[in-house]
Amino acid sequence: MDNFSHHYSSHFTQQSVTMAEPYSHIVNGHVEYEVEEILAMIPDEIGGPMFLVKWRGYEDQTWESLENLSNCSQMVDDFIASCFPMP
Repeated sequence: MDNFSHHYSSHFTQQSVTMAEPYSHIVNGHVEYEVEEILAMIPDEIGGPMFLVKWRGYEDQTWESLENLSNCSQMVDDFIASCFPMP
């Protein structure tokens, strides 16, 4: 399931839905939401990366750790490569 990610907080319960059916699935007992796009990257308080994520079917974006994006690693890799292109 590429582009789906674990999201354990309740961010989505108060957000506006822009589509009739948000893109989410139950995988191994966890709700996973589809990542539409990774928009930005910043370091967290201990130097690890945090990614600004646009979720398919939702207007709002959230900052997510790499751990929360484990099922869309190719999208993360592509985003990082676009930020730091090889000469």
